[in-house]
Amino acid sequence: MENKIFNTPKKYILVTHFYADGPAQFLNKYLIEKKASLLYVEHPFIFSNRNYSLYQNSLGRKLIVTKGKIFPRVEIVYYLKDFIATLIEGLKYKFDIGIGFDNLNTLALLVLKKINRINKVIYVTVDYTPIRFKNKLLNNIYHYIDRICCYNADILWDSAEVMEKAREKNGVRTEKIQNKLVVPDGNNFEKDKIQEYGNIEKYRLVYMGHVRDNQGISLLIETAIALHKKDKRINLVIVGGGELLDQFKSYVVRRRAGSFIKFTSYVTDHKQIEEILRRSYLGFALYEDSSESYSKYSAVGKPLVYAGCGLPVIITDVPEIAKKIDSYGAGKIVEYNKDAISKTVEAIIKNKNIYMSAPREA
Repeated sequence: MENKIFNTPKKYILVTHFYADGPAQFLNKYLIEKKASLLYVEHPFIFSNRNYSLYQNSLGRKLIVTKGKIFPRVEIVYYLKDFIATLIEGLKYKFDIGIGFDNLNTLALLVLKKINRINKVIYVTVDYTPIRFKNKLLNNIYHYIDRICCYNADILWDSAEVMEKAREKNGVRTEKIQNKLVVPDGNNFEKDKIQEYGNIEKYRLVYMGHVRDNQGISLLIETAIALHKKDKRINLVIVGGGELLDQFKSYVVRRRAGSFIKFTSYVTDHKQIEEILRRSYLGFALYEDSSESYSKYSAVGKPLVYAGCGLPVIITDVPEIAKKIDSYGAGKIVEYNKDAISKTVEAIIKNKNIYMSAPREA
């Protein structure tokens, strides 16, 4: 695929939404390193710390970076302006390939293709859930747009095989999709930066990611409190920001656990996040099996980041990757309850051989 799409001179437009670095940002970096002719459009999610769109234009001789206007955080208005902004930017040039991360961005690219501004469109989905919005009308509109993109994009690029079955259950006719690819997400694995056992904070547990529902954060906090009662050296670091951050901070204070449960809040520099992870002992991905969860039908990135930093992963059996992590010895599948998680953590802390049996590489 790389030889056909990325290794010949072409003009690209890549459009994504942003909260933290992920596959779209890494692809953008790759294309810039390849000195590709690229218009990169990055719109912030409504819950993002940043409130303006970012445009990186390397279609000329040098990279030009500009910022979009700030808009009120009203959901429908917010995403409608993203759609219009993509069309306005796309109309200025002609592109060989358009790459859209999520359906709204891809829909804008398909409109540009319809008026001959783009030759081929790739629809990339890094997550999928049958219930994206609690509002039934909005949810139906979202999935209607998803079907349009699936049927009209030249390539559907999924990050997990399970997405196809989920779409079929949700009414997508897969025989109408022109070309399908499943390309699992990767990580920034650097073997020489993996810490020796003696340099790891042996009693530091870590969560990295968006602080929101269905991520098992409240369960992890309760587990950390229970473990700390048995061993005062055990501590927890929660790396990331989100809509529930202040709520969890307040709860930790009320439980008088602030001395051993710390929050970094949102960290802009991904390398700084990786340094925190490399010196931690266990990484947690306690996904809740909920109908509203993104994790069940998606290629979740959290476990991959942990693995890339040399951490064994403690994960629930919700996302597709969980069984692979368990079968390769890169972590342990646990039940979604405090006692099961506590027993697993205690066993790994007490037995160095269990910890070291996990492969220290991606």
